[in-house]
Amino acid sequence: MANRSILVNHGQVVKVAVLLSTFNGERFLCEQLDSLVTQSCKDIVVHIRDDGSTDHTVDIINDYQARFPEIFKVYIGDNLGSSASFNWLLENIQADIYFFCDQDDIWSKNKVEQHLACYLDLFKPEMVFSDLKILSHDKSLIERTLLRLEKKDPAYLIGSVTRLLCQNPVAGCAMSLNHAAKEQIFYLGKMPIHVVHDHWFAIVTAIYGNIYYLPTPLIDYRLHAANQIGSQAFDFKYVIKKLIKMRTTLSYDLRLIKGLPKEKRPNLLEYALVKIISNLRRLF
Repeated sequence: MANRSILVNHGQVVKVAVLLSTFNGERFLCEQLDSLVTQSCKDIVVHIRDDGSTDHTVDIINDYQARFPEIFKVYIGDNLGSSASFNWLLENIQADIYFFCDQDDIWSKNKVEQHLACYLDLFKPEMVFSDLKILSHDKSLIERTLLRLEKKDPAYLIGSVTRLLCQNPVAGCAMSLNHAAKEQIFYLGKMPIHVVHDHWFAIVTAIYGNIYYLPTPLIDYRLHAANQIGSQAFDFKYVIKKLIKMRTTLSYDLRLIKGLPKEKRPNLLEYALVKIISNLRRLF
């Protein structure tokens, strides 16, 4: 699939693909698509795969493709589930930089432009991510950003692969990655079962390349009951819930660790210590 090219400020011509999986998103989808059309970086291609919608979502994306054929490419498929649908897009679309896009958010006008300015080497795995402004169901902005709500320190966490393994500050809709990162992710084979894709992508990129954090929130992140994961404020209730589900949390982390090549796995004692320290930092 051919993509149009753009020139980033490092003097390299790159192809940019925005990957969007839709499913029964008619309520908020137009606002997201409008925010993609009005990006300050005009020369992008948005690849939309519909995952078996039964509402008017397909009508909406077909309408946008008809009006902006140079921007939108549409693929209609059976219901695979969100993760598998995004994985299909990542596997089948070829570009230099890939953005992941949720159907119910709103992108800042300069999101793509700011991400592209961070990339230093297209031949080495790299990822860029930002914070997100929380948008309530009635479109009013909540004062705190997602990472502040969760009391995560992204600059601290991405400074160590083990820290990143213990605590993930990267939201899929807020990240982009280059083709070298994509190749490394697929080279390692199938993602560990029941692991969140954005966490896995971040860990693999950090091991073999670099992750860059943009502190400016570049997405209005819609917080409502339909969010598959949503946000969880880090407070006393959150701590109690995590303690009750400690076995589930540790099992998740161990699946991540076992999914890595043996030579890239952290020492379990080091992992346990970092896990404690990184969560204590959120309390104080």
